[in-house]
Amino acid sequence: MKENCDSGSQPAPYEGAAAYARAADSRSSVIAALEANERRVDALHGERMRLLALAALTAEQAAEIGAALSESSAGSDTAPATASRASAEARRRELERRSLVAEIATALHFSEATVCGLLDDAETLAASLPETFTALRSGTISLRHARTMAGNARSLPASAHGDFEAAALPEAAALTAAQFTQRVRVLRESMHPESIEVRHRAAREERGVWLDPERDGMAALHCLLPAVEALAIDDALDQIARALREADDAPTGCENTPAGGKDAPAGGDAALVGGDAALAGRDAAPASGNAALAGGNADPAGSHGGLSGGSGASSRGGNAPLPGEHAPRSAGSERRTHAQRRADAFVDLLLGREGRATALARTVAPHLMVTVPVLTLLERADEPGELHGYGPIPPTIARRLAAQAPSFLRILTHPDTGETLSVGRERYRPPADLRLALIAEDETCRFPGCRRRAARCELDHTHDWAAGGATARDNLAHLCPKHHHLKHDTAWTVRPGPARTLTWTSPTGREHTTQPMGRPVFRPPTRPPSHPSTPPRRAGSPTFDSPP
Repeated sequence: MKENCDSGSQPAPYEGAAAYARAADSRSSVIAALEANERRVDALHGERMRLLALAALTAEQAAEIGAALSESSAGSDTAPATASRASAEARRRELERRSLVAEIATALHFSEATVCGLLDDAETLAASLPETFTALRSGTISLRHARTMAGNARSLPASAHGDFEAAALPEAAALTAAQFTQRVRVLRESMHPESIEVRHRAAREERGVWLDPERDGMAALHCLLPAVEALAIDDALDQIARALREADDAPTGCENTPAGGKDAPAGGDAALVGGDAALAGRDAAPASGNAALAGGNADPAGSHGGLSGGSGASSRGGNAPLPGEHAPRSAGSERRTHAQRRADAFVDLLLGREGRATALARTVAPHLMVTVPVLTLLERADEPGELHGYGPIPPTIARRLAAQAPSFLRILTHPDTGETLSVGRERYRPPADLRLALIAEDETCRFPGCRRRAARCELDHTHDWAAGGATARDNLAHLCPKHHHLKHDTAWTVRPGPARTLTWTSPTGREHTTQPMGRPVFRPPTRPPSHPSTPPRRAGSPTFDSPP
């Protein structure tokens, strides 16, 4: 009988384990090949940028040669005045550049606008950011990282390019392009000699709304707005969508219940902050000096799952109703997703359609959190504030938000690392001040590459509470619902490190380390002067024909 059982068709346990190991090895090999291929692609992009920089140089040389020939043929007696000669030379350079752009665009089937941008970035990389150029040509960083570096560097004085590159480039190899863009924007702000107030006033003039047609009868509506208003609108739509979902899920819901049950703001600019706004502050003084101020509600992230809540899209499927209409309720729930509810609420509000979304909009107070240096708050300095989910904002706007905040939370931080020093208690649910401090510090989900805002994530015990993990600052991190499940339900593992870093290990053994996005991780050695006395820094004549 035993022999018959042993000869059955079911594989022995060790055979199943071996098959799983072979599948894992195969996946690891495929991912390794993808990594190698991506480095080759990045290196090819680097070679393209080298050739574009060389092409731009040939256009400059052609313009100079043409100008010299023109002067020579005209003769010394009929030489134009200095101003006229300079104007003619500028015109010749412009025409040579236009000709080059048109030739490259037609040869590569690119738009001329695309070629102009590529040429500008290639010249900046070759002349002013040599280490970034080398990293791109070796495949260490991507084209998007390199172009982000070049675009931000061009807005700084040439004398600051070296310090900017030294501070920002190490981050490029560790962050996604989108994350890197956010970090570089903060660094650029700290090194820019011109006041953010002046730049914001000029940038605000570019605000607008435009439409891009999409497929299948759809279109995308884009808005360029001041960051405070944009984030306030985004948060209001999110609150309305959550309230609609809660009303749909309730057995007997009140359609006009405000999101969170809060009263409407007094009006005017107060709507930007509202009764639940969180205001955080970071002190620029030494750790032993005055603490920064912050304000916030008792539950800044809401109560939507996990420790601090999350507002992920509903998992329910189904066809979306037309804007202004609502799908029939089935078994106490509506079939729209969270994203569809946000879109429908946006349409209803703009087109003035009466309904639950419009009623909720009258009672919703957007939640914003801004970190304000204490000296800026006291009008003794003009360092920018930090808007959670965006980055630097002008100090006057930061002070206005602070003046309208209903309460403050004191958070003492280390002056160099930005590490929160004064919060932390031990119980399963962290206190409101600790949750708020961690939202400000994490800023996003702590899984590698995820940019979901921390306020819409769940606060997770890195070392599980059930396994003895403490409810302490160093053992808590924000994870979006998707990556929270990935941590607990798959072979991904995570371990904490110094300064709240997290090291994630994939099922194939690859390690990725993340750090809080809201904590300053680099600072320029010195702030460049408003009027640099040294000539523009250049990397010398680029060696275009050197191997990568």
